Amino acid sequence: MKTLDSKVGVVTGGASGIGAAITERFAAKGASVALFDQNTEGAQNVLKQIALPGRAIATGGDASCEADVQHAVQQVVDQYSHVDILVDNAGTEQTGSVVEMC
Repeated sequence: MKTLDSKVGVVTGGASGIGAAITERFAAKGASVALFDQNTEGAQNVLKQIALPGRAIATGGDASCEADVQHAVQQVVDQYSHVDILVDNAGTEQTGSVVEMC
């Protein structure tokens, strides 16, 4: 029994790492998934790996940009009509001391 049948999950930062793993797990459990990532090529590669025709989409954009987020949400709603699960996984990495980053 797949525990996420008929659910729709959105994963920001879904093109690699933890986000890709979450996307793959959602798909394995029966969910439809939408990946949102700046790396559209990476997101498309994840879609190819999980191979869910009609149950997975990728949308590109910056999670810190309101217009990009609104566009992505509209794509998901147009495709699936609703969202059940949101994983806000997008992030950036900065290295340096606290003084350098302030």
